Amino acid sequence: MNITGSGNLVLFDQNGIPIWQSFDHPADTLVLGQRLRGGQRVVANKTMAEWTTGQVYITVLSDGLYAFAGFNPPQQYYPNTIASTTGNNSAYMNYLNGGLEIFTGSANGTIALPSASSVQFMRLEFDGRLRVYDWNQSLGWQAIYDVLKLDVCDFPLVCGEYGICSYGECTCPRGEDESSTTFFQQVDINLPSRVQGIDEEESCKQACLNNCSCKAALFQYGEKVSNGDCYLLSELFSLKKNEPLNTHYNSTAYIKVQIPTAPSPNSAPSANKKGAGIGVIVSIIGAVLFAFFIGGIIIVLLRRKKAIEEEEDDFRQVPGMPTRFTFEELKLATDNFCKKLGERLRQLVVFITSSW
Repeated sequence: MNITGSGNLVLFDQNGIPIWQSFDHPADTLVLGQRLRGGQRVVANKTMAEWTTGQVYITVLSDGLYAFAGFNPPQQYYPNTIASTTGNNSAYMNYLNGGLEIFTGSANGTIALPSASSVQFMRLEFDGRLRVYDWNQSLGWQAIYDVLKLDVCDFPLVCGEYGICSYGECTCPRGEDESSTTFFQQVDINLPSRVQGIDEEESCKQACLNNCSCKAALFQYGEKVSNGDCYLLSELFSLKKNEPLNTHYNSTAYIKVQIPTAPSPNSAPSANKKGAGIGVIVSIIGAVLFAFFIGGIIIVLLRRKKAIEEEEDDFRQVPGMPTRFTFEELKLATDNFCKKLGERLRQLVVFITSSW
């Protein structure tokens, strides 16, 4: 096993013949010198922080380089057609210093790129952008070029799923407001097949509601709203605000959302009141039991203290009892219990006897 200077990990058999290399299995990144063959995909991660497979990929087909979003079915958002379809997978793309060279069966093409200052790689981002990164000694990795020349709002996940892109800014869809209507169009260039037999807006909405796989209904029309085209979307990416002066049509998107079931107006208040009443009763009972518990402990401690004091008073009243000493007094008299009191008393008795 060997890793080349360009970053290709190659596995050899016992005869030294390459049997596997990482360049044949691209993930979301291409490095200088790497080739993307026809049918292979560079698939973006799901998010910047989540490295699972996302919904955006680029691939080389028999007539050029293309970018797609989604899988059911894939929706093309970037085409770079080099030649007419050749009908085979002999096409490929080389990532070289200064450009992407695309080869088909009948024609070639080049996408110019900035030359590498030191180390360079190309990565497909989760939002659909294909960016070139270059190493800077002072700043680290820097994005220096967008390969797919599209408007920022034309990338399929630039604002995430269900997000709305308008003049490069992302917002969230608002709830239905009868006083103002905003029209949106799907970012993806190729829409799914038009639903035959539906040319009215209300019928388009109902068709989406009756279709479990439909996530949104897109209705496009020209001058008359009663004569338009209905598209049912099974996958929903970013949306962008429609500009009728540029697109020459009007577009309305209806996103399917789940409305939570409202509680019954009769049962909900009574259930809440009953629950609140039980909670108050339990709290009161708990407080009373806690008070009894604390009071019992205090009474037991007071009685025990009183019994000890009475026992000491009775002991002091017995005639002929020796003097009682405290622990501290004994500790001081025995030099921290290092001397025996019995031996000193015996010496004292002998001294007194001999004096007589």
